[in-house]
Formats: sequence, structure tokens, C-alpha cells
Amino acid sequence: MDRRIFIKSGTLAFIAARLGGLNIFASERTKNADIPFTGDDDEAVPGPLKIRFLGTGAADWDEKPYEGYHRNHSSILIDNHLLIDFNAMAASMLPDGVHPKTIFYTHSHSDHFNAKDALDLGIERVFLSKTWMAHATGKFEKAASETGNKMPRIIGIDALRPYKVDGITFTALPANHGTSIPGEQTLIYLLEKGRARVLYATDTGGIMAVGAQYAGFDYHCKVRNPLTGLIMESTMGMDYDEDFRLFTHSSAKLVQRTTDMLLEYGLLKLQDGGKVYLTHLAKTLNPSPDVLAKTLPEPLFAAYDGLEVEFS
Repeated sequence: MDRRIFIKSGTLAFIAARLGGLNIFASERTKNADIPFTGDDDEAVPGPLKIRFLGTGAADWDEKPYEGYHRNHSSILIDNHLLIDFNAMAASMLPDGVHPKTIFYTHSHSDHFNAKDALDLGIERVFLSKTWMAHATGKFEKAASETGNKMPRIIGIDALRPYKVDGITFTALPANHGTSIPGEQTLIYLLEKGRARVLYATDTGGIMAVGAQYAGFDYHCKVRNPLTGLIMESTMGMDYDEDFRLFTHSSAKLVQRTTDMLLEYGLLKLQDGGKVYLTHLAKTLNPSPDVLAKTLPEPLFAAYDGLEVEFS
């Protein structure tokens, strides 16, 4: 199998230069465990890593059902108190009595980031790439002024650096995705809790080598550290590869090839019956859920809004 179908490496040299010589290889990361502890509780939290899909749709979804079904914009709730991405469409999927205070953003697109919706939710702490921190701060200041809500603490983060928050390590890895903000580096996240290592990859066209090598799940790593879970975007379905969005998004066929390669080389170790979860599905580039369920090869599984999974 051609490993090039799994990792897009063309921007490796560019990003390495931007990061000022940061050693990206997993062996160095293991040796130099420089993890800034930014949460109130630095101790390990027992139990599995729990994820609830608040939304599984791409940007072309709105509030109206499409062909009898609906998806909110992509967002996940982690261990009932941490978020990756959020806007008001996802609020209906929050469990009763759950009020997250911390959010990690992948990028600035409105289906992932909305300052007013975050303030209305009561978010107090925000993590996002330093490359668009000024833009985000302006959006939050405007929303706070209009609503009277308190400004959150906004923390600018670097790609290829782990941040431990409330017992979970979030490692920001570069995504292959573009926005209208010049110089913005979009992100995907490696989530680690205990022995669980779950990659949450949306929006991105494939997985970039610079992140996979740093995190230890690339074929070329001297010290390999396999994933135990994969959640990856499938903006385009199995038969929709020939679409311009492939430059900055993934298709189900690409996720399948990525999964096959990771499993073949022992870089993804699923539990018995474990699935690779698809999210960020475009309504016009994917079939209905019933058809999708019949056409996806194992172990791919199309996540749906409200789905809860555990990684241990």
C-alpha cells in the first residue's frame, strides 16, 4: 500500500521553519516532556475518555432537515466538561445540567467558532491558535459588549505542543485547511487520557506528516506511539472524491485508506469491535444515514449527533 495516500507532507519544511527549529519527532517529545499544565487539576483523572458528538455536519448544514434528517455543525463534548468547537446549533445536544467552561477551537470558520454562542454558554476559558488570537479577541470583545457577558480568558496555543487541562492532554497538530485570515494555522487535536490516544481531525485534507511524526503515529518515527482511536472528517463520502473541497477536506475513501495503513503498520490499535468515527459530513456530498451505513467498509462508522463513545 502506498503510504503517500495517508499523509500529505508537502508543507513539512515550511511549518518546521515557522516553528523556529522545534524538534518534531516523537522520540524527542518523549525525552523532553515539556508540557505546560494549564488546568486547575494536574493529576490523572481515572476512567475512560468519554466523547459525545454534539454535531457531525459540515458547514453546508443549517437548521432545516435535509431529505428527512439533520446534522448540527461539528463539535464534541469531552468528559462532560470540555469542548472542541461550538456554536448554537450544537447546544441542543448538551446533556441536561452540563455547563462546559472550557473550549478548544480548531479554526475560525463560523461553523466551528462563534464568540457570542460561547459567551451565552458561559465559557470562561478559550484555547486557540496564536495565529488568529487577535481576530478572536476582537470577536469576543464585541460579543461581550453587546451581551453584557464576561470576557473569557483567551489562551493562544502553538502547534506541536501539548497542553494538559483537567487531566486530559490536548496536543495541537497542524491541519491542512485554509481560512480567510492571513497566516492562520488551523488545528486538529490529539487527546490523551491514561492509555487512550484519540485523534480528532476536522477540518483537514488528510493528516499532515509534521503532526503525525511529532505524535508518534507515522511510519518513519523511530519511537512509535500508536493511536487507540480515530475521529476524522468525511466532508465527502465514498464516491465524492472529485470535488474541489478535497484540497482542504477529506473523503470517506481517504479515511478508509488512512485507517487501512494505520492498522497495517500497527499505528492504530482499536479495541475489539472498535470503530473509526466519521464526522463533518456535508449534506450534499454524503448519502442519507441509512445508505451510508450500508456502504461504509469496516471499521468506518458515521457518527451522528448525540452519539456517545468511550475510549479506554
